[in-house]
Amino acid sequence: MSNATGSRVTIPPNSTVGNIEDKSVVSNDFSTTLGAIILGLVFLLGVPGNLFIVWSILARIKRRSVTTLLILNLACADGLLMVLTIFFIIYLTMQTWVFGDAMCKCLFYLCNANMYASIFLITLMSVHRMVAVVLPRRLSTLVSKKVVRRVIWCTWVLVMLIAIPSLVFRDVREDHDEKRRTRLVCAPNHTKPTHVSISRRTQIINLK
Repeated sequence: MSNATGSRVTIPPNSTVGNIEDKSVVSNDFSTTLGAIILGLVFLLGVPGNLFIVWSILARIKRRSVTTLLILNLACADGLLMVLTIFFIIYLTMQTWVFGDAMCKCLFYLCNANMYASIFLITLMSVHRMVAVVLPRRLSTLVSKKVVRRVIWCTWVLVMLIAIPSLVFRDVREDHDEKRRTRLVCAPNHTKPTHVSISRRTQIINLK
């Protein structure tokens, strides 16, 4: 059976009881190395690019259109998500979680919230383009900047709410890699099948 000490869960190498998740992201040396390289490229290319977009809009565009507002928020969401990759680069490089249980929950919460924000903002941009094509004469009345600002605020509140499962169903636990070495991993803590079902349904709904 699994033993819990504080907020850290210890799972024996051959145990099938406890956390329902399979292998952790640091259980394979090759995948962790490749993942760290990919995230490193994402950080080096994505962070400066999104910061440049945010700076360009805030500093050089005085009269911002609806599209500009959506692009600004999308760049903020993507930029923050890519800034957070530095923690996961360290995680994959060291192949153990060194940031504690609170950071485990908060980092994945922020990652999911910004990922959902990116998806919803791209959806809003698509809807705005559709309205512009289908109802061009009524675009200014249906989609004003005031309405868009309110929708954007509601979008950020919504993604912060639907990312809450990351705070509840994620913990630091001990795991064993393919060489039976013990490592700390920040992984989903789905102790019941219903928890897995709730988590997967939430992700599917957000991606539809």
